[in-house]
Amino acid sequence: MTTLRKAQTFHAEYQNTKNDEEQSILNLNSERIREQRSTFWKPPQHDTIKINTDAGWDREGQSQSIAVIAGDDQGQPLSRTAKCINASSPLVAEALALREAALLAHNLHWTHVIFESDNQMLIEACKGKNRIGIIYNILMDIKELTKNLQFMSFSWTPRRCNETAHNIADLCKRRLLPPNWLLQPPPSVRRALVQDAMRAWENGHN
Repeated sequence: MTTLRKAQTFHAEYQNTKNDEEQSILNLNSERIREQRSTFWKPPQHDTIKINTDAGWDREGQSQSIAVIAGDDQGQPLSRTAKCINASSPLVAEALALREAALLAHNLHWTHVIFESDNQMLIEACKGKNRIGIIYNILMDIKELTKNLQFMSFSWTPRRCNETAHNIADLCKRRLLPPNWLLQPPPSVRRALVQDAMRAWENGHN
């Protein structure tokens, strides 16, 4: 093989290796972007309401709270509720939050609703995958309240995708929600709401 031929072969191999490395970097970056997008609240489809719920619970069980946040496909909050409750366990508190969400959808006559919680055991129970005696009556209430919905689903989401409900429940549990929090949300809640709206806007423009 002549020197020129060797040089051409080496250049071709180098170029192929470089292209493979660049493609690998592009694939890695695309995967990272997908992972980042999956770590935020996702808006529902058009004409569907998503209701996120969470419960606050301290280790001593002396203070419990629930939060219910309803949003549309634009990421706009339609309803926000927080209250202190009495519950015998964290799972019961989570179930009570979901019942509050079902009651909200029932009272406002919503027809297409996604109920979302970061408690996987609760969501599986709502789907009938397991039966948990301690929350059985609450689940029956939820079933009754949602029986007339035209579309309904129960969805599990990671905690990081449920930040707004989590922050509100936590503040309520610690008695740190100001009386006017609906009009002037605390900084942590405001950031989460803005983030949700931004993700909804990005979702609509992709």
